[in-house]
Amino acid sequence: MPKETDIISQAYHGAYEIRFSPGAHRYWVRKTGDEKWESISGVTTILNKVIPKNLVQWAADQAVASLTPHLGQELTQTMLEDARNAHRVTKEEAGGIGKAVHAWVERFCLGKGKPIPLPDDEKELNGVTGFLNWWNKTGAEIIESERFVYQPEKHYIGTMDAYVKIKDKFYVADWKTGKNFYADHLLQVAGYSSAFRMETGNQIDGIIVAKFNKEDGTFEEKIIENITPLEQAFDRALRFSRDLDDAVKLVK
Repeated sequence: MPKETDIISQAYHGAYEIRFSPGAHRYWVRKTGDEKWESISGVTTILNKVIPKNLVQWAADQAVASLTPHLGQELTQTMLEDARNAHRVTKEEAGGIGKAVHAWVERFCLGKGKPIPLPDDEKELNGVTGFLNWWNKTGAEIIESERFVYQPEKHYIGTMDAYVKIKDKFYVADWKTGKNFYADHLLQVAGYSSAFRMETGNQIDGIIVAKFNKEDGTFEEKIIENITPLEQAFDRALRFSRDLDDAVKLVK
């Protein structure tokens, strides 16, 4: 049964119903009129299965960074425990700031650019400033935001951050607050664009991944207009993720 906090939406002119749990970040789908909800993988879940992230090295780097200020001192149990948990603390702090920035940008986009109060936290404000700098520089018109995009033939789903118009071109856009760009960011937005185009038939001239810096309020962006190879790469990643799922079932 859906929870009160679940979001239920429609797709394909009411032919399908989509259910999303924000807390668990899980999706379900069913044909309108059916009783049973079917669990469905989101785009980021699919890509996380097939594109490895070097989290072991990153965690080790966080531990070293935690111990570096204590060089020359006698190590204590507290220092070692802080080093052990450094990666978790860093991830939670960055994740909290990133979610807050994304939530502000979401509100701004849903309001189609109407002014809303700025955050008080310095890093959140920096991230929001990065977005506003991007928005003002590009002159982007926000057409849609926070839309569920469902691909019934290939059976995947996701949440598109925005569909924007810049000058005479239309883009599917995604917002990031991390330090780096990664290949899976491009595949992620390509997956969204493919599903969005299939449902709506809307013009898509490319994709944008815009990254807002939480330290200084600047932004960087990647604009890709030849997205066919990326959409094809996402399709291969989707098939491979399902092959992995099948292999896991055989092991069990």
